[in-house]
Amino acid sequence: MTQYIYIASPMKLPEGSFGLKPVSPEQPNVFKDELDFTHLHFEDNYDRASKTRFSYSSHFSFNHQVAINHNLLPLKHLSQKQCDKRKVFRYIVFVYRGRTAR
Repeated sequence: MTQYIYIASPMKLPEGSFGLKPVSPEQPNVFKDELDFTHLHFEDNYDRASKTRFSYSSHFSFNHQVAINHNLLPLKHLSQKQCDKRKVFRYIVFVYRGRTAR
């Protein structure tokens, strides 16, 4: 099951995919860090066909938004331990900022 997390910002947010880069072709199941294993995809809220922005949520007041999706993010009912959504969100924002600042 795919889980989506949405982020809104007053500044433009980068888009694209981060992660899913194995250490080497000989070891396709070994990754440098957790982000490379997790593989997150960030999609902005701009419809190129109609050239307009849309909102992922009526609760967002900022124009710049991204949807983060991945089908292996921990879901509360699938985990033995109760997953703290705030920790997952903080981790994603921390890694996202670190990768896009380069």
